[in-house]
Parts: sequence; C-alpha cells; structure tokens
Amino acid sequence: MNKPSKLLWLMPLSIPFLALLAVMGASATSVEVEKPPPGCGVKLTYSRQPRHTAPIGPIGDASNWQHVQDIGRILQFSEADLMLGPKVIHNCTTSPEICAAINPRVSPDAKKIAYSLHKGRVFLPVKAWGGPMTDLMDFATGTSEIWVYDIAADKSQRISSGYIDTTPEWVDNETLVFATSRGGVFPNWGYNGNYYPHKGLQIWRGKIDGVLTHLENLTPHEQLAFSPAVLTTGEICYASWQGFGERGRDHTPRNQWWALCMDGNGANTRSILGAHGSPHVKTTAYLNDWLTSNPTKRGEGVTEIRGLRTLAEIAPGYLAISNYYRSNSTGAMGAIFGWEHHSTAEGVSKLINFKEGTAADTRVGSGRFIPPSFKSLTPYGTDQDSSFPRFHKDGRAAGRTGYPAPHPSGWLFTHARGWCYEALPIEMANRKAMGGEPPCKKEIRLSLVDVVKNPFDEAQSVCVAGCQDKWQAWDGRAVVPYQKLYGQAVPKAIPAIKGDKAFLQVVDARAAELEPFPNAKPQDRISFQGNAVDDYSARVAGFRIELVSLWQSKPTTGGYSERMHYKTTPLESDGSVRVEVPCDAPFLMSGVDADGNVIAVDNMPHSLRCGEVRTCHGCHDGHSVERTNALGESPEARFARTMAAKP
Repeated sequence: MNKPSKLLWLMPLSIPFLALLAVMGASATSVEVEKPPPGCGVKLTYSRQPRHTAPIGPIGDASNWQHVQDIGRILQFSEADLMLGPKVIHNCTTSPEICAAINPRVSPDAKKIAYSLHKGRVFLPVKAWGGPMTDLMDFATGTSEIWVYDIAADKSQRISSGYIDTTPEWVDNETLVFATSRGGVFPNWGYNGNYYPHKGLQIWRGKIDGVLTHLENLTPHEQLAFSPAVLTTGEICYASWQGFGERGRDHTPRNQWWALCMDGNGANTRSILGAHGSPHVKTTAYLNDWLTSNPTKRGEGVTEIRGLRTLAEIAPGYLAISNYYRSNSTGAMGAIFGWEHHSTAEGVSKLINFKEGTAADTRVGSGRFIPPSFKSLTPYGTDQDSSFPRFHKDGRAAGRTGYPAPHPSGWLFTHARGWCYEALPIEMANRKAMGGEPPCKKEIRLSLVDVVKNPFDEAQSVCVAGCQDKWQAWDGRAVVPYQKLYGQAVPKAIPAIKGDKAFLQVVDARAAELEPFPNAKPQDRISFQGNAVDDYSARVAGFRIELVSLWQSKPTTGGYSERMHYKTTPLESDGSVRVEVPCDAPFLMSGVDADGNVIAVDNMPHSLRCGEVRTCHGCHDGHSVERTNALGESPEARFARTMAAKP
C-alpha cells in the first residue's frame, strides 16, 4: 500500500463513515488528527495482471489495450490472477492454463471468497485502435466456473463446471446468486447488428454443498444479465441488457444496460436506474479548484447515464454503480454514481426535483425517473466517448473510476490513472501526452470522503492495492465480516413464496405516467415512457398478455423468436384487472381498445415466479416519486378496494 509519511485527514460525519467513527472512538469535534493511513490492517481481494509497459511500434505504452470484462466485452479479455492482499490465490498469468480469475466476492462471515474462473483454449491478438497489432493477447471464454477459496485452509475448490458461470455474489454463507448460460438463451439481434453472438446470461441461485445444488433461474425473461449484488434488504440487483431491435433507438445498443432489482425470490422485478436514460448530471462545476482552464482539456461539462454495471451497496441503504461508454474503457471504468435506494419508486418525473441536475424544469417527464439524490461520486472521471481525458492544471490526466465497494473506513473504488481508453489516438499512448501519468494504470483506492472530486488529493483518496506501476489491479473487496460493513450478520432473509400460480393485478389500467420527456423524438416516447397512443386513457378497454420465446440459437433478426397471444382480459368498470399468467415464462403486457387494437405496449419482457402476485397502480403509474407520494398508499392496499379484487 502507498503510505504517505503523514496524512492529516478529516472524517465527514455521513452514513458511510458512522461505523468507522464508532470503531475508532473518534470525537465529532476532532477535525485534524495525525493517524496512520486508513485501510491499513484490512485485507483486500481483487484481480491483478502485469501492466504492459513495453513500447510497441509508435505506441509508447500498450496498457490502454489490456482488456477487462465490461458490458461490451463480456466473454473476451486478457488473463488475470486473483489476489488476497499481496498473495496470489489463483494464478493465471504465469501458469500454463489460459484463464482469468475475476469477480471476487467475500462471504458474510469473511471466511470464503467466491470468484469466477474464465477459461479459453487459444490466445487472440489485440489490435490497437487505428494502429498496429500489439503483442498483447486476449482469449475468448469457452467455459467459466465458480470457485470458492477457503481463507483459513488456503485452498480453492471448483463448485461449478460445464457452463459459463460468472459474477457470483453471496446471499448468505451457503448460498450464491450468479450469472450463467444454463438457461440456454442467446441475446437478441440489436438495433444495427448482433453485438453479442455468444450465449446469453441469466441470474440463477444455488446452494453450496460441495458443488452448486438446488439451482433455480430467478430471471427466465432475461437475455443478458450479470453482476448481481445482494442488498442488506435481501433484494437482488443486477445489470441487464435491453437492446432489442424493436426499440428503434438511434444510439449504440451496447449501451442499453439498466440496473434492475428483484426480491430474494426473483419476484417483483423492476427497473431502478437507466430505463429512461437520464438528464444531465453535474460534474465539471465541482472541479474548478484544480481543473485546467484550457477548454479543450476540461472534459465534458456534465454527464449522463450510458452503460451501468457493478452495483454495490457502499453503506446501508446507499447504492453506487459504475457508468461508462460501452467497451472502449478497458473495464467497467468511467465515473461512479451514488444514490439513496428506495424500493417504492424509480425516481422523479420533474427535473426540478433532481438535486444534482443542471436545470430546473417543471414539466412532467423532464426528470426521466432519475432518483432525486442521484449524483456523481467521482465527478472527475471521464465516462463518455471523448477526444481527451480531463486534465489537471499542472498537465496531468485525471483518469477514470469504477467498481465501487464498501469498506469499514469509507468506500473502495478502482482508479484508472492516465486514460485507460482504447479508442485514443496512438500518439497519446505515452506518459508525455498524459502529463507524466501512465497511459493506463488501474489501482484500488479507499475514499476518505463522500465525493472524490480530486484524484490527486490524498486527503480524499489513497491507494490501497496495486499501487506499483508494474500492476493493473481492479474490483477490490474488503475481507471483513458483513457485520462490520452493515451492522447485521447477513443480508435479510426473504421467506420463500408458495403456490403454483402467478397473477398480475392492476388498480386502474386507465391511469398512466406515459408523458414523453420534453423535446423528445417520437420514438423516445416508446423507449422511455412506454408505447401508448395519446388518448390511451380514454380508449383502453382490456389488458393483453403475450408470451414470447427467447432465442435458443443465434438470432437471425430483431425481436423474439416467437410471439403468441395468451389472454386478453376486459377491464372492470373502475379500470381494475386481475389476470393469471404462466409461471417463469417471459411475456409482454399491452393495453387494447374495445376493437382489440393494441394501443399501449411494454417492449421489455417480464416473468413471474410461482406464488407471486405482482400489483401495479396503473400502466407505468406510480413509477415516479411525485406520483407515489400523491397516491399515499401501496398498490396492494388500493387494489383490495377494487372490483377486480372481489370474489
């Protein structure tokens, strides 16, 4: 760990740091105390690889092309070892096996580390963007296994094989959720091509009994989902690709990654971030004390949601996630966003209610359902496609950030020094162009403040792993008991649901939050607010369920492999409706008029677990904070008084 000889630091009294203050016995009146660097004594587990520093032709440093798993490059990347502190616990980079040991996650009792081991058969050469072939090598995943390392026994055990099993996360000390190809589906053909010609991934759960047993698919409607995170509430959140060709979007489909959550049984799946894009989020305005005055090197003045991955609860009830532009960033690296999590509403409808927005728009739809407390926790990070990274006034490149994680002394993140961006001009792949910074060097840092605004200020963050120039290190996790991070021994246990049927219930299908955001193109009404005719509320007369089949082979066109009308149920006179749907079967919902014409449709598939009863206020109604507050009670309480609820 990099150790400054003296570190004078101020601990802000905010949620992420209350546990630390209790442990240290710190006084709220002590604002400047000489202490050893925070984080010392806490071991980390993380992935690491030697950093490629050798010149290649005109490239001064090829480290910008060392590929890491991200939303565009899910199954092809370069080798990596798994670390526990300075110790290699799974060796890939110097072993004969072609592999990458990644995605480490610590069990709640801090006795085990689950991780995924991606394996390949041959190496693939890497070409620099617009430049020569490099002597770096990638491999394509043939299989990926889940392994568990026992810390006390110093031994790893393989617990799955034969599939692509990746990104594990602990539900409790004996149970994992993970992304897997076991469902046998393939991702859809996207807007302008099949970006993911390999098998798709869904979120499954399993018990550890020597191997993974009692396996169940929690997301049979998903075509490509990974990176699950289990919250203290027992909810399971994950990243999901929604790049269906039917959406008609005019930007890169690889960026159609949302954050979704469901309960511990896979029920009540809902979007919590990204389904409606985002308004502009403040960034540059917070950096003026150190940022260059050169307008071409300050970076973009604001940012917005692109591709979301690696969600983590960095403090009880507070979520953080990496945001970045597709696969140019050689890992899930860009900027980190954070927000207070609420399970009752997705976000605000009016931009004026978004605290970190760049405007005060009072029009309905302008907020695009972004959480009101949403903000960039690392506003210096470059998370969009850009000709230049941000630069300090002394000429140093500011870099990128990703992989947020909890820590007893603050919160962890991966900092990418230099640029770590493969779409850069070849002449910028050197230290001189980066103002003395390495072109790309990933290291794990501990944040000492809520928002890290200056990557060069050691009072805001310090390097705790992978600090030497010869290493790339990322995705660090503190090896400490769950109790020390969250004040509880394990995530909340969710009782199993019982029953052999599943039902959808709608309080009033005529009520809807379907306004397009202001100045939107016509297709954005479809993509962001649900596809509905303008007079939908006056015309809707029935609720239709259509079963869809995900591709079981490589897709040949956009949409689904099959669509089949299942049931259309007339609305009651008060607009309520209750309809049974098949268990664990992907389906689409739509509203129809009296003549059977579809006048509103949800383009994204859903599924319900056996025993699940999912209740909605209305067609997309109650998704906003404003509307939820106005309704004043849950949809279940309201539905109990409807005609559809009567025997």
